Amino acid sequence: MIHRILENTVRDKLNTGKAIILTGAGQVGKTTLVKELFKGSSVVSPDNMEEFLL
Repeated sequence: MIHRILENTVRDKLNTGKAIILTGAGQVGKTTLVKELFKGSSVVSPDNMEEFLL
């Protein structure tokens, strides 16, 4: 993965009890960044949200 400038910032903010929202243009690596940060975990995105709804 390409090291993204925001990677360390997002890592520092994890587990602080606050929501982290990534926004931006398409095809810039938002989903890739989240998947890398949470490798091995379930990631909820608008593309798979129905899998997590009750």
